Amino acid sequence: MKSLKIILFNKMAISMLDIESGNRMLNEEEVNLLSKNDIDVMIGQIIKDISNSEIKEIILRGDAVAKGIGFEVLQSRTVTVIAQLREKLNQNGYQIFLFDKGYDSQREDKIPHDIIAVIKGTDQFDIVRAVRTDGINYGIEHEDVLAKLKEWNQKYPFRISGANLDWVEADFISLPDDLISFAKEVYEFCPDVVDQGVGSVEELAEAIEMLYSLYLWWD
Repeated sequence: MKSLKIILFNKMAISMLDIESGNRMLNEEEVNLLSKNDIDVMIGQIIKDISNSEIKEIILRGDAVAKGIGFEVLQSRTVTVIAQLREKLNQNGYQIFLFDKGYDSQREDKIPHDIIAVIKGTDQFDIVRAVRTDGINYGIEHEDVLAKLKEWNQKYPFRISGANLDWVEADFISLPDDLISFAKEVYEFCPDVVDQGVGSVEELAEAIEMLYSLYLWWD
């Protein structure tokens, strides 16, 4: 009886959205996927309206309770789409973030697309927990990454904008006063951003200032 009620509710939701949203309707598979991941159908429709993309399942490395959905957008639209959706999703108990950078896209059209993810969560660090970011090649466990990000966020507030198993990026709300000292901290915790990235601590400090963002990556 309970499952019948769920089916009827989903069909009613689809009918309501069809009237309101025109051609970018959630299909039955997407509605079922949203339900499976405990994401409200109306939230799914908002995502589809703005992204104009199919909602897909993603694989998270986090705890068994970690659930989420993903959708592809043109790489040139990623920042804009996240910005358009973030406030509405945060207000309703969800987190949105860049999940996969499609530099090596397997798409037939060869046009770079990113995958954006949405998970349930009221804390931005739920993003890092969901993908269980670590720097294991340097002996840095997931818990170490979480602790360091929280420490930095207390001193230099930022908003996490993307994460996966070996990288995290965040946009600063307030930059560190001493960027060279901070860049040294970053290099000590994540050597690859310099050694396989910008080339020096000074260049890293300049990049942080110019981009107003933090990027950690362990090869």
